[in-house]
Amino acid sequence: MELIEYKKLFVGLPKPSENQTENFIDFVANDHSWYKHLTDERKEPFIFYLDPNAGKTLEKFSSKGFFKKVKHFKFLENKHNYYLIRYGCWQYFTTKYTANFIPNSNGSIRDSRPFIGLQIIDKEGKSHKLPEAIIKQGEFLMSRFLHKSAFESAHSYFDNDGISYAGKHKDLIAELRQHLNSILKFIYNEV
Repeated sequence: MELIEYKKLFVGLPKPSENQTENFIDFVANDHSWYKHLTDERKEPFIFYLDPNAGKTLEKFSSKGFFKKVKHFKFLENKHNYYLIRYGCWQYFTTKYTANFIPNSNGSIRDSRPFIGLQIIDKEGKSHKLPEAIIKQGEFLMSRFLHKSAFESAHSYFDNDGISYAGKHKDLIAELRQHLNSILKFIYNEV
C-alpha cells in the first residue's frame, strides 16, 4: 500500500481527539506488565499507527492453520464499538507480548494484530502491508518504564543517577504523547 492510499483511508473518519489519545496512552501503558518484559533501556521498538478497523473483531474462523492461508478478512461490525469511542482509531504493534490467540465467548479472537501484523485491511477485506513511511514515523523505542501501574507512583525508587522511577515513567509518557501527536500531524498533513 502506498502512503497516499493509506492516508485516503482516513478521509471521512474522525481524527482521534486529545482525550482519545490520552486514553490510548493509558491503555498501552497497562495493556501488559511491561515492567516484567522490557528492559530499563529504551530498546524495544513499538509501532504506533492509525487503523480504520481499530476495535473491530475478526469473524469466527475454524483454526489458526486455516486462517493463515486466507487472503481476505472480514470483521464483525459492533453496534457500540467501545474501543473506537474510547481510543479512536489508534493501534500499536510490538513483537513483545502483543499476540493473543485465545478465543473469546463467540469464538473470535480479542486482538487481530498477531494474525495480520503490520497490515491494514481495506473495505474489500484485502490486507495491505503498512507503508514503510508509516512504520518509520510510528516507531518509538520503549522501556519497562512504560508500565503505568508499576511506575506512576514509584517516587521512592531511583536509578544510579538519582532519577526516580516515577520521573522516568512521566518523561516516557510525555515523549510518547508528543510522538503520537507527530503521527497525527503526519497523517493529516498538518504543519
